[in-house]
Amino acid sequence: MPRFFKSDFTNEIIGDDAKHIVKALRMQKGEALTVCDGNGFDYNCKIQEIFDNRVVLEVLEKLPSSTEPSVKVTLYQCFLKNDKFSDVIKHSVELGVTTIVPVLSTFCVSRPKKEEYKKKTEKYQKIAEAAAKQSGRGIIPKVLEPIDIKEAPSNAILFYECGGEKIEKVINKATTNNELSILIGSEGGISKDEAALFQNKATLGSRILRAETAPLTALSLIMYLTNNME
Repeated sequence: MPRFFKSDFTNEIIGDDAKHIVKALRMQKGEALTVCDGNGFDYNCKIQEIFDNRVVLEVLEKLPSSTEPSVKVTLYQCFLKNDKFSDVIKHSVELGVTTIVPVLSTFCVSRPKKEEYKKKTEKYQKIAEAAAKQSGRGIIPKVLEPIDIKEAPSNAILFYECGGEKIEKVINKATTNNELSILIGSEGGISKDEAALFQNKATLGSRILRAETAPLTALSLIMYLTNNME
């Protein structure tokens, strides 16, 4: 079923989404679609009237989104080279992340200048929005402006190539009010001084994963261990 995000939704869709419904999807009166308010609720609707740039809907029911995980995960991801960071955002949103925070650490090869932050953040937010629509999320995860690694919360789970506890042993003590933070290093990893900032360290096994693979593996395990992969 076609799905659209409208934070100010009443009973109609206007603008580009309406044009998409009319011209690309060629939907007709009486057909069904879903509108998400971006706050975790879905509106199952039926098309009542169609105009060139406006579609009037009949709301049949409002339901909590069934796609949102019970745990809210914030991913603190150190900057990666080239387009790897964009890929991490896209796939992390598909896997259920709530918030993504770019991080600058000692071994980051990619180090955008402060004047580039706004432009990059806007780009990353658009990627997150597209991934949320594609995967049927109930919210559009936020991509925040970059921070220094020292600003990341000390209770975040650091997935550390130099060792740590198994994730199932760390996840409960690191979760507060169904919220959890995780931190993944860049291609060069995390320095010992930076690792010392975090009280929770976990391992993803004996193999060294690429920086773009580690967050997706970690998120998949977290969703599985919190019963959000059913």
